Amino acid sequence: MKTRFGVFLCVLSLIVTVAVDANNNPPIGTITMSVGDVFVKHEAVKQWDPVNIGGFLYEGDRLKTKETGKAEVLFLDGSVVFIGNETEIEFMKEKGRQKKKKNAMFLFFGTMMNKVTKGSAYEVESIHALATVKGTEFGVTVSELMEIWVREGVVKVENEQGSILALHNTYTRIIKDSAPEQTPMNVEDMPEVVSEPEYQFELSYPQVMHQNQPYLITGIIGSNKKASRKPEETFSVTVSASSDFLIGENRDASQKEIDLEVQNNRFEIYVVPQEESGSISFKSTAAPDILSQTIYIKAKEELKEKKVYIEFNNEEGNTRKINASFIRND
Repeated sequence: MKTRFGVFLCVLSLIVTVAVDANNNPPIGTITMSVGDVFVKHEAVKQWDPVNIGGFLYEGDRLKTKETGKAEVLFLDGSVVFIGNETEIEFMKEKGRQKKKKNAMFLFFGTMMNKVTKGSAYEVESIHALATVKGTEFGVTVSELMEIWVREGVVKVENEQGSILALHNTYTRIIKDSAPEQTPMNVEDMPEVVSEPEYQFELSYPQVMHQNQPYLITGIIGSNKKASRKPEETFSVTVSASSDFLIGENRDASQKEIDLEVQNNRFEIYVVPQEESGSISFKSTAAPDILSQTIYIKAKEELKEKKVYIEFNNEEGNTRKINASFIRND
C-alpha cells in the first residue's frame, strides 16, 4: 500500500501544477479506486458524472456512491479517505487564508474511513459535530446520528453541546442536540468500510463505439487471492440497458434486459448504442456476495462511411493493394 501511494504521489506532484479547474484552482487530490456506481459533481457543473480513476478533485466538488459503490481518494499530502456504500461527501472550501493547507470534508450521509498523514490538517464535519484530526486512522458514519471509531491517534470531536478527545480504540456517538459520548471499542469490533471485493466482473469492450452499430462485450467473474471460495460453475448474469441502448445475445440486439446462463465463468452480450450516452448494468449472485457493476458508454455519431485497406493476389500471382470506402445509403 505504501509503495503504491508513494509512486502515485510522485506522479501527482509532477502534474498538479498544470491541472486546474474552471476557476483556475489546483486539485486537492485524485480518485485512486472506484468500484460499482460512483459519481462526481464538480462545483462548476450541475450534473453528476461517473468517476474516472485518476481523475482530479477540487474544493467544492462532491462525491457520492450508490448501493454497490465504493471509492478511495488520495490527497496531495498522502492522506487517504475510503468511501463506503450509499455515501455522499463534499470537499469543502477553506475559509479565508490559512497558514497550512487543510483537507476538509462534509459528510452528508454514509460511511467513510480516514488514514491521515502525520502533521496534516484534516477535518470531517456533519450536521451533528466537527471532527478535527492530526495523524490518525478513524471512521465516520452519519445517519440520524454521527458515529466515530478511532483505530489510531486522537480525534477532537466537538459541537455546541460539548467537546471531547476521542482516543485510539474508542467509539464516539453524537446525537442531535447532545454532547459527544465516548466508550471503549476493540479494533476487531470496528466496521470495515472499504475492502477489496473477493469477486468482480472483468469486462472487455471497444473503447470507441458508434450509434446504431452492434458491439460485443465479453466478461468473466474474476477473484482475488484472498477469495474464500470459487464462484459456482454455472450461474446467471442479469444484464440491463439504459433507455437509449439495446442489448441481445446476437448482433440483432433488441432487448432492454436479459438473463444470461453462464458456464466456466465466461459470458458475452451485444450492445447497440442508439444515442450519444447510456449505461449497461451487470448483476449476479454467483459469488458469496452479490456482484454488480455498471459501465457508462459514450457513442459517436452513426458511422456513414468506413474506409478499408484491401490487399490480395490477382490471377497472375501479383499482390495488389486497394483503398476502398463503404458508404451506407439509407
